[in-house]
Amino acid sequence: MICGPNVDPSHPGGRVDPVRLGRLGAGWVRFVSRDLPDLHNYRDLCHEYGIRVLTVVARESEGYLLPDCDMYQIGNEPDSSGPSSWTRTPAEYIEDWRIYRETYPGLPMIAAGFCSGDVSYFAEVAPHLNGAAGYGVHPYNKTPSQAGDLLRQYRMTRRDLALWATEWNRDTDQLVPFARMLAVIADAAFWFCALDTMVPGFGLLGTPREQMWVASAR
Repeated sequence: MICGPNVDPSHPGGRVDPVRLGRLGAGWVRFVSRDLPDLHNYRDLCHEYGIRVLTVVARESEGYLLPDCDMYQIGNEPDSSGPSSWTRTPAEYIEDWRIYRETYPGLPMIAAGFCSGDVSYFAEVAPHLNGAAGYGVHPYNKTPSQAGDLLRQYRMTRRDLALWATEWNRDTDQLVPFARMLAVIADAAFWFCALDTMVPGFGLLGTPREQMWVASAR
């Protein structure tokens, strides 16, 4: 399953031409929501070429939701304390979700990209995700088999919600089996990240991973 990559349109090192994405079979991009002209322009350019946009309301967003996107992820890695995490207790995240859902009732939203591998955190917040279209999981540092087992545990917790792997990354030798596992278990998947200029060693485009990523859809 090809869905799309994580990008960063706020600087040239993370901006990817939507035409190139379309040629690779990507239907979506994901990036952090901020009130910057480059992000507004990139959203419009993606829509012009038929690429849908998922924006993440992360710590860096300062509460801002970029208008006219196709999906919004509320929070990012709340169950972790990593450098990219907007760390929240389950109670804090439940309140965050309530505020955003009630403030923007017409917008499609998924819950945060959970990354700890501890499904008990999700089990606490899952009953309170009123109005959610789904939720994100980041199955890092796992083999295809290990990640598949973890994602099935998430599925069991809320069978009625779509599961989006909003960040994933694997070495070249496991890329195809991992992508095919996601195609069976997940409803959407976003590679992290598009270019090595965003996070060295994680890039997809212009690396040997690019052709493997395309091959995973065959």
